[in-house]
Amino acid sequence: MSMNALLPRTLTSQVCGRVQLQCLRPLRIQAATLNAQGEELKCSIIADALKKNKLAFGFSAGGLLFPYYIGVIDQLEELGVLTDRTPLAGASAGSLIAACYHSGLSTETVTEACLVLADDCRVNGTRGRLGDVLSTFLHDLLPDDAHERCRDKTFVAVTKAWPRPQGLIISEFESRNDLIESLLTSCHIPWWFAGSLGRNFRGSLHYDGGLTSFIPSVQGCLTQKVTCFPAGRLNKAVNIAISPPEQFDLNQLLAWAFRPADEPTMLGFLEQGRKDAAAWAEDSGVLEAVPVQQEQKA
Repeated sequence: MSMNALLPRTLTSQVCGRVQLQCLRPLRIQAATLNAQGEELKCSIIADALKKNKLAFGFSAGGLLFPYYIGVIDQLEELGVLTDRTPLAGASAGSLIAACYHSGLSTETVTEACLVLADDCRVNGTRGRLGDVLSTFLHDLLPDDAHERCRDKTFVAVTKAWPRPQGLIISEFESRNDLIESLLTSCHIPWWFAGSLGRNFRGSLHYDGGLTSFIPSVQGCLTQKVTCFPAGRLNKAVNIAISPPEQFDLNQLLAWAFRPADEPTMLGFLEQGRKDAAAWAEDSGVLEAVPVQQEQKA
């Protein structure tokens, strides 16, 4: 007769449970250790990329949730992580923040212009007319040498329509107008943006870059991906670095992406962007590499 047969069932269960816990404890400790080591390695890789000027940021499509990106950019620059040499990639709204930053526009200037654009869209709508409103925004805002400032530092995602949808990244701009056309093309949501399927860009039909490259990367760099949507609602394989908490319902965020929220809410997005960027900078360990990068720049 086995020992288990001589013991009460409850006691047998307790003994087995304790044995299982004792067996699992080393595995849990090992898993926690490996996770900690993985985080340390990731932080080391990010810091090393910054030291070598190989750290880039990619911004997702996001429509009129754009103020979140203003906050992220502002905070990263304030911390010294972001400089005028940092490669920035973007699709749709993400391309706009990349171009605005590398064009040398201040946070205050971009924020004010964004709020004016949003006010226009609240009053007059966005469907079929957002393209014209955004075109005016860019022509009024970007300096004459914006294309030169952005060249090889701003990477704009667009989608070439023919012969089949193909994602492209544009980083060479022939003129200021060519840069603006690149940005408008990256933002061209079929039928919604300007009432047409696409835009004639550099001689062929193109449209929204976010449809083929939601968060573009910069080739040859370690790209930290940023989105104005909660990372938990997106594909985990995307590896989001900076994103907002799940404060709002995803359907509400999507609605605000197409038609702007009220001004206090939009300014709240901006502040949330600052907070999330600061949290990422602290958690990633990148701040330890900032003095080294600044010395190299000097």
